[in-house]
Amino acid sequence: MRVAIIAQFPMHIVPGFQVKPKGHFATWLPQIAAAWNDNPEFEIHWLTVSRNVNHPEPVKWMGQTFHTIYVPEKLRTFRLYSRDCSWIKKKLKELRPDVVHAWGTEDCCGLAAARSGYPFLLSMQGILTEYARCIPPNIFERVQSWIEKFVLKRARNITVESTWGMNLMKTLAPHAQVERVEYGVSDYFYHVAWQPDEQEPYAIFVGSPCERKGIRDALAAFSSPPLSNRKLLVAGGDVDIYRDLSPPNVVWLGRKSRDETAQLMSRASCLVLPTRADTSPNVVKEARVIGLPIVTTAHGGQADYVIDDETGYIVEAGDIDTLSKQISAILESPSLAQRLGNARHEEHREWFRTQNTAARFLEVYRRLAASRP
Repeated sequence: MRVAIIAQFPMHIVPGFQVKPKGHFATWLPQIAAAWNDNPEFEIHWLTVSRNVNHPEPVKWMGQTFHTIYVPEKLRTFRLYSRDCSWIKKKLKELRPDVVHAWGTEDCCGLAAARSGYPFLLSMQGILTEYARCIPPNIFERVQSWIEKFVLKRARNITVESTWGMNLMKTLAPHAQVERVEYGVSDYFYHVAWQPDEQEPYAIFVGSPCERKGIRDALAAFSSPPLSNRKLLVAGGDVDIYRDLSPPNVVWLGRKSRDETAQLMSRASCLVLPTRADTSPNVVKEARVIGLPIVTTAHGGQADYVIDDETGYIVEAGDIDTLSKQISAILESPSLAQRLGNARHEEHREWFRTQNTAARFLEVYRRLAASRP
């Protein structure tokens, strides 16, 4: 059975592509590819468009084939990914796959599948239409949201990671068959022990510091009296506008590698993510695999496994008083942090194993291939 996966795979980790990592890529894909290593039932082809890799010849790795094309254009989105879609359509015509799987609507992947002429499986990463509803979008995000609506109208089979995502899809794509497939966590996090610093306890925010992720609320909380003498580490992009709003007890670390991020999380007392909308943030899963309690909102997939006063705290977005109170409670009480962190820890470690994700997608591929005319 031949499967063509259109995805922003991190090509810098594939032997033969000697490049430095650059830009955004899906961090959960490499471990899924590893779980499919030399699967005798499936012939898997990855199709990736890159502004970083110029390697026209396909590369074999882990029994799978990786195809890429170099697209240096900076205005790809505003040109509706015309070059990207053309290359992907040509590749699909060459491969004649039994299943086409598009991963995400953020880049060209979903649009290329929708314009390919093939039936396709669409796996959501972000749900851009909802993001644009929650936070006023810029022109780039507005175009991406429009493209997503175009793709969703044509998608007949969709996977999402969470109950939150399932409920949204009932409205955004009522005609589609939607099922849940949770993306797994890198095995690396399973070998990281949680040992919070009890002498100088701190909270950590991981990810892009932006309005949607609630960074402004996090900064406001650490400006309030209950947390004015406690520390928040921010591991992610460095945005000047938020640095200017930042109190002195917030430490901006910039973007960190997976290993560096895991070690910072291992010493934190809790993860803080007061998001407005998040399909299923991978950092929350990584934190639960390590064992951290989470302080977050109900506006996203994380609400499936962050249970208020059991594995962390759920606060309403914008409620700074409650946010600062709950973070302070954890930082002031190591025993509370341990209770919240230990709750359902082993259950979540099993839930987020990549082998479960890989097996579920193979089930979906079999069903879709069997139903094709």
